[in-house]
Amino acid sequence: TLDVTGATSLKSTLAVVGASSLASTVEVSGATTLKSTLDVSGASSLAATLVVDGATGLGSTLSVAGHTALLSSAHVTGALRVAGNTYADASFTGTGHARLQSTLAVVGASDLHSTLRVRGTANLESELTVDGETLLRSALTSLGPHHISHRVTVVNETELQDELTVHGSTMLKSTLAVDGATSLKSSATVDGATTLQSTLDV
Repeated sequence: TLDVTGATSLKSTLAVVGASSLASTVEVSGATTLKSTLDVSGASSLAATLVVDGATGLGSTLSVAGHTALLSSAHVTGALRVAGNTYADASFTGTGHARLQSTLAVVGASDLHSTLRVRGTANLESELTVDGETLLRSALTSLGPHHISHRVTVVNETELQDELTVHGSTMLKSTLAVDGATSLKSSATVDGATTLQSTLDV
């Protein structure tokens, strides 16, 4: 046994063949090289940067209290759960299923290259612009006025439960059937033959 009560200074290499047990702090001023495994059973505290050149495997939870910066790609094979706000300053690419249990707020423009499916109610607080064809498989209910600048083609029956006001000319290429009373406040011009199956009261 070597028992030293004061400070010890070694000016050359210290080689220990067997196990070493240190009951207190070890302070190393220079670089430390470990050629084998470092096993720490207690907590570890690093006051500066930790640089790892090779792969890092964590067998349990990684908790980071401060800011985390990833300078390259991050690959997650399992579920990724974020409890707080998530900000993406650049492009975000997801090849698998993405599920958001709360609000998705997008400040800039959104470009979707495939189908957008909404199972619940969709509220649009501004204009909706559609450059291509629009297909509605069910009823369309509108509570406000409609302004249509171009041609509208309706293949099947159309039912209007209120007044229809047309400011321009109207052309019907087939029969017009009116079940109720019809009031014309101006002249009516008919180019072809007119058939009345009942009385005409003038």
